[in-house]
Amino acid sequence: MLSKADSETSIRTGRDLALILVWAAMIAFAFQGSRGLYESTEGRYAEAGREMLETGNWLIPQLDYHPHWTKPPVTYWAIAGGMALLGQNEWGVRLCNALAFIAIVWAVARLGTLLWDKRTGVAASLIYAVSPYAVYAASSVQTDVLLSLAQILVVVCYFEATKYPEARSGRRWVVLLWLVAGVAFLIKGPPSLLTPVAIIAYHFYRRRRGLPRVQLLSLPGALCFVGVGLSWFLLVIVETPGLLSYYLHEVGTHIFTAQAHRNPEWYGPFIIYLPVLLFGTGPIAILWFVLGKRYAPLVRWFAFKRLFLTNDRASFLTLWLAIPVVVLSLAKSRLPLYLLPFFPVIALATARTLLLVCDFPKLSRRLWSMGLAMGVVLIAAKAALPFVPTKADMRPFHSECMQTWGPDADYYVHDSTKQYGLQFYLNGRLTRLWDRLPPPTGEQDARTVLARLKTSPEHKTCVFIETSRGHEDDLAALLDKTGFKYEPRRSKAGFAIFVVHLNETQPKPG
Repeated sequence: MLSKADSETSIRTGRDLALILVWAAMIAFAFQGSRGLYESTEGRYAEAGREMLETGNWLIPQLDYHPHWTKPPVTYWAIAGGMALLGQNEWGVRLCNALAFIAIVWAVARLGTLLWDKRTGVAASLIYAVSPYAVYAASSVQTDVLLSLAQILVVVCYFEATKYPEARSGRRWVVLLWLVAGVAFLIKGPPSLLTPVAIIAYHFYRRRRGLPRVQLLSLPGALCFVGVGLSWFLLVIVETPGLLSYYLHEVGTHIFTAQAHRNPEWYGPFIIYLPVLLFGTGPIAILWFVLGKRYAPLVRWFAFKRLFLTNDRASFLTLWLAIPVVVLSLAKSRLPLYLLPFFPVIALATARTLLLVCDFPKLSRRLWSMGLAMGVVLIAAKAALPFVPTKADMRPFHSECMQTWGPDADYYVHDSTKQYGLQFYLNGRLTRLWDRLPPPTGEQDARTVLARLKTSPEHKTCVFIETSRGHEDDLAALLDKTGFKYEPRRSKAGFAIFVVHLNETQPKPG
């Protein structure tokens, strides 16, 4: 039975966790839909989700109404589901990430409890809930927040299983581990394997030290992983010739080449990943610099080696962070959010270190003060962001188009694979004109479209948009060759715009 002191501690930590989850929800949902969709990532995911909802094709993701194979469908399902609940707007698009963020905060608390105790779990969850890096990710649209949720649930399942390694409940947790790992693979594919690899490495570490361990190899678990994680890939690969080659090429390109133009330089990991690791938690990161200075004489390689060999919890956190960081640093495609699924390590390590070096009653009060202050700052930042002018936000540009030419105009974008946010706001009514021959698969040749417009009997306004500076003359020359009379303008966002009024005579400005 629990002692009275233990019972009071359990009640207090349970109450604190409930308050943290409420605070995390307030941070996650505050002004979540106030900012427009940013190019190009948010616009791309939002438009793909909108098209999925519009067409009812939940099997094959689409973008610009053509198959879009770069990511598996789970993220698009979540975005489309959010829009089905809240409408075709920014709130609906970002709903899934806000909910996932709250779930991750809970999972961090649960994992901290499994690794050490409830106090560590609660402290880690509060640190994660007010980390600028995690909140920034939850307020944007991409796959990494959902992947983070799946990855930490994989780890939670593993440590739940280690509590009863020989019991039936332990085996059930292992099956659930592989089921969730399959969901993670259906979110982002191969990058989702980094956490299972870290768990397998830790599993061998436990065997080497003679610690109790679970049976990771499980036939029901393998069937769950294949059935959930690979079935969609197998289905679409069988039905789509050349898709397997495309996926293999994509993986190879991101790992071994700089074609994606995502910080492939040798110093890329230092400018992309190191700031996240050092400053992602915000002001509380100062703790590590203070401790580093205070205990610098004691910090030596043998100390880390001894900690790794004698402290199995510290060893797991090291493996869970080090293996992905090394792999992601060696790959040529690098973005800050690639580290998000492993960021709970920082929150957990920070919380445990604080509890070891500080008096808990004082620490609890200070953590709550820090958490409340940081939460207010983050909410204020989310409130202010819509008022920061940026060319990436497509909502002001869409409003400008509606005010100037209205919803009945036809909108065209020239030689661009972006502006999907504008296409989202236009309900898909954005035509891409390709002056390059041959145009991308499934897209329309600009000359063919313009020739068809030239013979159109309709009276309407056509708005041609050139988003790349320095290429305005290319679009103007194309319109000149077709014989259109146009009105050149420049939008507030800086895009060159050529307005054509079909079947109306008007002089072309000199």
